[in-house]
Amino acid sequence: MSHRLLLAIGDDALASSAAALAAEGEELEVVDRVADPEDLTRALGRLDLDVVVLHDELGGIEIVKGSGTGSLADPFVLVEDLTADGPAILTIRGMTHRFGNRIGSHHDVGFALTKVVRNRTKHAWSLFNLELREFLDRPSPFGDGLSFGQASDAGRPFRSDRFTDTLETTEPFDGVQFIGGAVQPGESVAVSVVITDTTPAWQFYLLQTEDSPLAALPPARGASPVMARAPSTWRRT
Repeated sequence: MSHRLLLAIGDDALASSAAALAAEGEELEVVDRVADPEDLTRALGRLDLDVVVLHDELGGIEIVKGSGTGSLADPFVLVEDLTADGPAILTIRGMTHRFGNRIGSHHDVGFALTKVVRNRTKHAWSLFNLELREFLDRPSPFGDGLSFGQASDAGRPFRSDRFTDTLETTEPFDGVQFIGGAVQPGESVAVSVVITDTTPAWQFYLLQTEDSPLAALPPARGASPVMARAPSTWRRT
C-alpha cells in the first residue's frame, strides 16, 4: 500500500531530488509538486492526500531536507537552518483523520517529529523552545485539542542530543523547552517530540525560538506582545 505525497518545495533541484528519492520505494506516490504557498493551498483542497505537509513559508527557518513517515520507529525528520533570532515558524498542513495516528496514542491523529536544526545565527543557544499554535496570533489552550501528546507516554521522554532536560508546559499554552546544554554558531542540535490533535485542524503552526520566552510573538503595530506563562512539568531525559 502506497501513501500519496504532495511535495511543497520552492527549490526546483531539491524538489526533483525529493521526488526521485520517493520513487525509489514502494510506500510513497508523488501526486503533485508545488512551489508557491497559494498553489499549495489549492492543491491541498483538490487532492486526496495521506501525508502531512511541512512548509517554511513564514520565514526564520530554511528546510534543507526531510524524510520519514511520522511513526515512532520512522519519525518525520526535518533538517533545517535557523537564520533568525525571532520566532521561526513551521506551517503544518494535512494532519486530518485520514492521516491517522502513527504513534499509537489515544489521540485522533498524531505523528513523531525529529528536528535537526543548525545554528546559523551569530550567538550560542543555551535553550531551545518549541510551541504549538492552531492560530498564529494566540497560544494554544487545552480546548483546541492540539498538543505534544498530552496525557500519553508515546514518544516520551522527549530527547535532544545537546540538551539534558526538558520543561513541558500544557496550560495555558503547549510548549516544550530543552535546557541544560549549548549550541554554538555553526553547530546543530537534534530534538525529538510527538505532535497530536483530538480535534484535527488542517493547518497549524510550530514555533521555535532560542534563549527567549515561550508564547511570545512580535506585536502588531500599536498592540502589546502576546505573552503567556504557566506552571510547567520537569522531565529529565
